[in-house]
Amino acid sequence: MDSNEEYPSLLVIIMDCNPFQWEKNDISIKEATSQLLVFINAYLALKPENSLAIVGSSVDKCEFFYPSSSLQTKNDEMIDVGYSQFKKTDEKIIQHLYQFYENTKLPTIHDHDTCRLANSLSKALSYINKIKKGVSNNNIHPRIMILSVSNDDAKQYIPTMNSIFAAQKLDVIIDVCRISKTKSMFLEQASEITGGNYVEEILPTGLLQTLLFSFLPDQYTRQFLSAPTKKDVDFRAVCFCHKRVVDIGYVCSACLSIFCRHVPVCTTCQ
Repeated sequence: MDSNEEYPSLLVIIMDCNPFQWEKNDISIKEATSQLLVFINAYLALKPENSLAIVGSSVDKCEFFYPSSSLQTKNDEMIDVGYSQFKKTDEKIIQHLYQFYENTKLPTIHDHDTCRLANSLSKALSYINKIKKGVSNNNIHPRIMILSVSNDDAKQYIPTMNSIFAAQKLDVIIDVCRISKTKSMFLEQASEITGGNYVEEILPTGLLQTLLFSFLPDQYTRQFLSAPTKKDVDFRAVCFCHKRVVDIGYVCSACLSIFCRHVPVCTTCQ
């Protein structure tokens, strides 16, 4: 038996909780959460050593749902995994998720169709790096799964790409479950660069099936499976001046900002 098969997994789920985008979808956040919890319980049941963390991301903030110090008691472990703990884990996640969802504030600017993706990826990678340092010989399979409904934010292009390349360097795959009628160029690139799965155009009744069949297997198991692939990944960049996708652009040599037209002075550096 390959020793890699025995390694536990560390799954960090980034859940897009943008209420303005969920209202436009055929599936509600309540229905999606109930199906996500079934997936989480299945993941924890695969191996007692498996670890879980959940990051909530919205238009104005991002924070950990689980493990969460604000919802812990003195007798709770940071990651308390076991069959008898399913209900306790579910209750913590639901409680924090709905608090986070209800407290989301309407932004003063017109960008409420996006979420704090770059911030969430940074939090997830920092947490993974912290856990890996505490594991002997890095014997763990870390991965990130993004449940996404929001649109791309051109202003987050550089920090998002930095996080994607950091994940690649740390051997962290990024899976994307895209619950939206629009495409996400950033997330397509994230899954392609890190070797993760990207699934979009999901039917409301097929979310759980997609989660279980596309995202439940770990890195070791996936080499024996036929994973969903996306052949037409859009690797074009987004300009910072007009938020347009560009084939040919002008790049600042200092901060790597991209412009669709020549500018004498970089507006980002200025």
